[in-house]
Amino acid sequence: MSKHAASNDNAPTPKRIKINDGNQTAPLADKHAWAILEQFLTTDMTYTQMEEALSSYLGNQYSVDDWKEF
Repeated sequence: MSKHAASNDNAPTPKRIKINDGNQTAPLADKHAWAILEQFLTTDMTYTQMEEALSSYLGNQYSVDDWKEF
């Protein structure tokens, strides 16, 4: 199982963030939240473990939709 989106031309998939009213939402600007995502991408951490870590760390600010690629 791959931990990255497939690309038709082997080019890296551009990363995007959700913008609300021109500003990054607080969870997406949180360096520790991004560290959790980096841990998922660079270790054997499972997707479920990553979601649990983000949910635990961000609490009620965690929204799965914020972290989906679009």
